[in-house]
Amino acid sequence: MGKATEQGASEYPSCPERSGQCAQYFFAVLCLWQTLALALPAYGQPDEQTACVPDIGKEVITREDILRHGFSRLADVLALSTLWHTAGLEGYHWQTAPPGFPEGTARWNLYIDDIPVASRVLGRNRLNALPVSLSDLACIEIVSGTDMEESAFLHAGALRIYTQKPKFGLSMEAGVAVGNEINDPGPFRYTLPETINIDRIGPVQTASMSVGKKTWQGHASGRLDELHVTDAALHDRARRLYYIPGTQTHIRTQALGFSGAFGPHPRNQRILAGISHTGDIAFFPETGFEIPTTHRIALLGAAGTLPLRGDGVVRYAVSSSRDALELRPNREDTDLDWTQRQFVAEADAHVRMLRIGGHARTLRGQTGQTSRLLSDANLFDLRLFGGLDARIGQRGRTRLVMEWIRREGRSGAVAYASMEMQPGAKQRFRLAGSYGAAPPDARNLWLWQERGYRLPYSTFRGTGIDEKPLPRRATVDAGWIRQGPSGVSGSVFLFYRGFWNDILPEYAIAWDGDESSFNTATRLFQGAGGHAAGISGTMAFRLSPALHQRISGTFEAVRRDGPLWLAYGERIPRLRIAAITTLAVADRFNLSALVRYASATSWPEYREASIEAAEVWPWRLPERFLVDLTASKRMAGDHLNISMGLRNLLNDPVRFHPAGAVFYMEFHLSVAARFTSIAGF
Repeated sequence: MGKATEQGASEYPSCPERSGQCAQYFFAVLCLWQTLALALPAYGQPDEQTACVPDIGKEVITREDILRHGFSRLADVLALSTLWHTAGLEGYHWQTAPPGFPEGTARWNLYIDDIPVASRVLGRNRLNALPVSLSDLACIEIVSGTDMEESAFLHAGALRIYTQKPKFGLSMEAGVAVGNEINDPGPFRYTLPETINIDRIGPVQTASMSVGKKTWQGHASGRLDELHVTDAALHDRARRLYYIPGTQTHIRTQALGFSGAFGPHPRNQRILAGISHTGDIAFFPETGFEIPTTHRIALLGAAGTLPLRGDGVVRYAVSSSRDALELRPNREDTDLDWTQRQFVAEADAHVRMLRIGGHARTLRGQTGQTSRLLSDANLFDLRLFGGLDARIGQRGRTRLVMEWIRREGRSGAVAYASMEMQPGAKQRFRLAGSYGAAPPDARNLWLWQERGYRLPYSTFRGTGIDEKPLPRRATVDAGWIRQGPSGVSGSVFLFYRGFWNDILPEYAIAWDGDESSFNTATRLFQGAGGHAAGISGTMAFRLSPALHQRISGTFEAVRRDGPLWLAYGERIPRLRIAAITTLAVADRFNLSALVRYASATSWPEYREASIEAAEVWPWRLPERFLVDLTASKRMAGDHLNISMGLRNLLNDPVRFHPAGAVFYMEFHLSVAARFTSIAGF
């Protein structure tokens, strides 16, 4: 059994209160500008932004980027983002947070073809377990701004995944991606002796079929994804529970997905369905080790637009999903035993300058363990909003939105304001802000813990739900972007994030060498607050027609209020840079280099883990400098795509998380073939 240490409430210093007057003054000035702007006579419906187009506070990863860099899993694409912070265990499941927010307060949303999808379960990112393949995608938008996009408010950020439009006729595609760690520790140490490779990464196998007609489209896909744990420390810790004769520690995902679109206009109405089954090794810092579990996902959703009389339009989206964490055979038959059902409905309407809408979400948790029955298994989240859009002359627009939130029997309100100017055809300026108070987010693990659910070996202490003041937050964004089909393009994005009276988990983690696990103590801390501000910039340019370069960087600083923000501020890389160079060596043959840098970080919650095994569990992670090189070639009329690459070309050991795997140089190979019928069936 894993050990747990208890700490009394008196051992945790309280977070000082902050008034947030500067943020209130700034927001008052912004609202005054809105009032003056709305008095202008030039009303009208603002132009809608096109998907997959870079914007202020929005990073776009295209299908071409995915093919050029040989990515095979959905979480891989986050390597191209400098705004979002990610840290993973074995590079498979990620802790993900938009700029300025720790994981506990990162209320980011996930959409697939504008259909809302649950972004996490029990507080964990579930991107790679979704029934969607990278080969199906047209692009991914990583949105960090606070302005409103379509039917969803962006409290912290959003990932928007768009699938590619099927070509006319019948298309079939199949692909396989596989990799291997260069520094193999020895034959068959991590994989079974009958496997062809020694310590393989993957394979990731995908297959799909699409049908494209004039008024409807359909796409079905399947994915079989394997990941073997090839890091010694991770391997030994996971095998504490997951050891069955004739097996090795691995993660395996099987997924089937279907998407369709129909209507008089292309993709007017869209549907999505999928199921997946993942044999997972789920790490929870609250327990100190990996818990073998079977994760099953069932997903169904729809979204679309409906015209109104005049120039109005209604957008809608609805989805239902089920996540079940069940027993994966292990030495102690430890079972998470958790089922979470989510239903989401969104709608908003635009009629000239008026914008109204709402969002409703229900969550239901269920566990069969009699010792972990929930006191209340249902959560309900309701948001209603109304706003005004207005023109500022011929090249500007302004927006003011008020949102009312009802959650957990408590109500709050948030105000949003933004203004945008377009002095030229290729450039744009934007200023946006929000301020308000809302009940705590209803999607985190700590809330279910408060209702009676307990992780195996859980060490949660304290309480986070009472009648203290509602959590408050303020955001300010400012940015400039210049877009051009050729030549130089660039953008600058400044952001501020502040919050007060929020709830976060606080960890104290020590290493137990005898049990190959961590001793952990976790306390829910109410009254956490802090401030973060930063600047991000991107520049893309061509030195020659065959040589394209893009450089992105983010500098983020944290003002620490109390021990929680002290920990969070130290473990986020303050400086993050990504440089991409693409050289078109010949027709349909590209060489791509991805260079990433992140400054050093500290993880104070793992401080005690470094006393007995400093070399194995460092709580101070040095700066990391990664170089990836990939060669890709399209052949046979673009029906065949082959990519080969080396990741961490310098072969410098890198660790993204104190409890995560060491990342050495890896070799990756992917082959994808696509066949299309001629002019129909």
